[in-house]
Amino acid sequence: MKKRYFTLEEAENLLPEISIKLNKLIRISKAIQLFNKVEIDYEDEFEFITQEINSRKSSHKLYYEFYALLEEVLNYGAIVKDLNFGLVDFYSKHNNKEIFLCWQLGENKIKYWHESDSGYDERKPIELLNKA
Repeated sequence: MKKRYFTLEEAENLLPEISIKLNKLIRISKAIQLFNKVEIDYEDEFEFITQEINSRKSSHKLYYEFYALLEEVLNYGAIVKDLNFGLVDFYSKHNNKEIFLCWQLGENKIKYWHESDSGYDERKPIELLNKA
């Protein structure tokens, strides 16, 4: 897979699909967290071993689904920066400098950008991009 640079319009056109995938990632992530918290003790050793094997198979399946979906998002050229906050960055160029177009789940369009060596706290309104 190759790094892709987006115009604002190209990145915004992907938002509906990225939004669907990000929501799935969040659901799977929550399932993994819940799954990892569950502990059941069995008195019978055979039953314990059987359930442990089944439990680990289910856990691995969830992790596989999670990383396969994360890879799908990356194949679009988008980077999930923070799943808990629903943050996604898209590589872009401005004045021959690499930047990120920064989007958050729930937003209907990309409202912010930041330089590639900075993060969420230093993002700027997209309207300022043409003034930078």
